[in-house]
Amino acid sequence: MEGNKVAKKHGKHGEEEKYYVMQNCYGQSQTDRSTNLLWNYWDQRLLWSAKFNKPTKPSITEVHKWLISSFRNIGGLSALLIYGDLIEAGILPMPTAHEWGGLIYTLKMGANGAMEMLSLISKKASRVEVAEVFTSLDRVLQKGLDRSRPPFPVLNRSGPVLGPNQS
Repeated sequence: MEGNKVAKKHGKHGEEEKYYVMQNCYGQSQTDRSTNLLWNYWDQRLLWSAKFNKPTKPSITEVHKWLISSFRNIGGLSALLIYGDLIEAGILPMPTAHEWGGLIYTLKMGANGAMEMLSLISKKASRVEVAEVFTSLDRVLQKGLDRSRPPFPVLNRSGPVLGPNQS
């Protein structure tokens, strides 16, 4: 099996498990992550091709729902980070600010809370309201930035800036 040989050759001290498994890669340490699950994920590899090898790419919301419903140990924020990885890899396009705003509404976490703290939205704001406010905020920030410096990543490769005390 080629993967095992690569892992043993390049992993720390030839330990296959440490090469393939970083238990805190997408959040808190998951003690049940191991190479024992590798075959389960390998069996699901065709799901990825079926999902992304289409002329019309799925939306950020579709990918988010698919990830959290199809794969064990993937929650809302982990799915967002994986989406960022798919953007970085060139598999999916960068979503618009409006699309990010819709996902911010769904997650009900960092960026949503930050917009509430700034009184930009209410606790009862709808998906449309959150998306519109986030889009407006992004537009204002992008317009007001000093163009002589590299742009601030309001929409960075890992998703929207999450807000205070969020990672």
